[in-house]
Amino acid sequence: MEQKGILPFLEKLNVKVMDFDQLEAKDWVLCKPKESHWSDGFRIARPILESECLVYTCCLKTHRPLGVFTMALKLAVGAVPTTRHGFEYMREMHGSPNGRKMIAELNQPFKPALIVLDGVDAFVDGGPGKGTLAKGNAFLASADRVAIDAVGVAILNISQQ
Repeated sequence: MEQKGILPFLEKLNVKVMDFDQLEAKDWVLCKPKESHWSDGFRIARPILESECLVYTCCLKTHRPLGVFTMALKLAVGAVPTTRHGFEYMREMHGSPNGRKMIAELNQPFKPALIVLDGVDAFVDGGPGKGTLAKGNAFLASADRVAIDAVGVAILNISQQ
């Protein structure tokens, strides 16, 4: 956000930007969905659960581990601590044959008001940090994470042809 010059714009709009790596242990809420694939549930950042209006921003790209793509549903992985405060959720998820189901479960405790997906350019292989870049020529908005991911996957398939 600093490199793109977004922070001054957000400050003018009084939008608070948080670094979840700086949250204290008390700011992670334990969630245990029924029939969960997580061994003992997972923790979600309290600001996500208590936000008045949650806006997701994601990109159109493929992803090597745990699936084929990274868009709205996968973005929930950023709402759980990685190795912060002694939790090892990424190791558990990456080591599980149910990793994709575990990602879906991370989305259960909260619902974004809006998801904005930047698909102007997209990684069509590799990802998430680098890969083959192609023109996706799309910018999507929705309140439905599954729908936006479905459209994104369709665009990725078109981009690869």
